[in-house]
Amino acid sequence: MSRNSLFLTHSPALFQIGVFCLASCFSVNGAADIYKTVDENGKVIYSDNPRGKKIEAVDLPTVNRQPAQPVIQQRKNIANATTVGPKSYDIDIETPTDQTHVPPGQRDLIVNTSITPPLFKNHKIQVLLDGQLQQSGRSNNVVIKEIFRGAHQIEARVIDQKGNTLGRSEAVTVYVIRPTVSN
Repeated sequence: MSRNSLFLTHSPALFQIGVFCLASCFSVNGAADIYKTVDENGKVIYSDNPRGKKIEAVDLPTVNRQPAQPVIQQRKNIANATTVGPKSYDIDIETPTDQTHVPPGQRDLIVNTSITPPLFKNHKIQVLLDGQLQQSGRSNNVVIKEIFRGAHQIEARVIDQKGNTLGRSEAVTVYVIRPTVSN
């Protein structure tokens, strides 16, 4: 039996062993181990590649996760062709949805509205947080900056050039989560 024929008869088994060894090199869940080390100057270092004399494995807490919001088709703000404009609007808050939890790392909140009929040229959208005006303009998307911890009510309304309300959304409740500092 030649060397080539011996290799060919055993190659399926060798291939399976090679695949098993390669697969065992990778972690099952894809997460790397984290280690705490202290260097010669007393500096604490966290790494997945431990170096030094004092090495200690560290168990990290579960990362806070929030599912992605669904993508919503944006409607264009096309000015109405008439000079008076519509008498009323249907306005809805598309995002955030009611009872949304805002995670600790998210500092700002994007409010996306949908309006029917299209916004007239002299009309504006106002977004209110807990009854207080946050922004007024023509955009369907508004960013509320640095929203504070706790439960909040968000509303949107459409006003005309005289400040009359032509449409109002239902209130949406969001819960903003922020880390606490314990003494």
